Amino acid sequence: MNSSTETEHPGGPANFAVGSDGLLRPIWRAVGFAGVAYFSVILVGVVYVAFAGPVRGFPGIAYYFVLAAVLFFESWLFILVADDRNFRTLGLWFYSDWWREALCGIGIGLLVISIVVGITAATQSAQFASRAPFGLPVWFHLIRTAAALVFAAAVEELMFRGYGFQRLIDATGRWGAVAISSILFGLAHLQNPSVTVLSTVNTALSGALLSVAYLKTRGLWLPIGLHWAWNFCMGPIFSFPVSGLRFEPAMLRVASHGPAWLTGGEYGPEGGIVLTVVSMGAIVWLALDWRIGVSPGMKEALE
Repeated sequence: MNSSTETEHPGGPANFAVGSDGLLRPIWRAVGFAGVAYFSVILVGVVYVAFAGPVRGFPGIAYYFVLAAVLFFESWLFILVADDRNFRTLGLWFYSDWWREALCGIGIGLLVISIVVGITAATQSAQFASRAPFGLPVWFHLIRTAAALVFAAAVEELMFRGYGFQRLIDATGRWGAVAISSILFGLAHLQNPSVTVLSTVNTALSGALLSVAYLKTRGLWLPIGLHWAWNFCMGPIFSFPVSGLRFEPAMLRVASHGPAWLTGGEYGPEGGIVLTVVSMGAIVWLALDWRIGVSPGMKEALE
């Protein structure tokens, strides 16, 4: 089995495009993956609009399911053809601890957003009220939204913490890859409603947190769980906009009274300074937490 590192398998003279292992250099594999992924997003979007009509707000489960499947196949193809490695190196297979990592990610996501919401409420910048008892159609809608957000999280993790990010690690080192992918993650949300400079910075910080989650386990289950809980907790539970998008119905009603720099305004808490501080603290904590590490199954796959 070949490795993506360039010094282990000398296979000829290295040059600008090809390393000494005879494979395309990791940076060009990352760029190639990003280009194909970008084209895939556009193509799936065009096909979705052709069949379902114009997208208003959150596209829904069908769109994200198809896009996740396309990106999963693309990742498999790149690992097989460009890397000549086992697909398990991607970190999205059912190794023994995958469910523990997913639950750990969900717990971290719930904790981070609950702290942000708690601070916002403590400053009297937001007030919450419970909704009337939900009927079965509303519960069904919430469950469907939760499922759609799972695939939405998987799509963004495959794009920003999947194959391309992993080859960036090979090319630039861990922290170079975190910086590049986090900046791209922030820029990718510039088309969202009510975007601001602070919301873009915060989105990049959330990308850094998700990147650290991958680096801790070298699997995608922890960042997918964290990403899902972050979005579901902020939107369908606490009723805030998620990156400018609103989810209805939500389990609570919220009325925001504080300034936009504090609450995030119409973009949601991701546009406020509270999330900036909490995200930076979460990044440091997760990076230093010795209890979270690479599982035996992923260690074996990466050897």
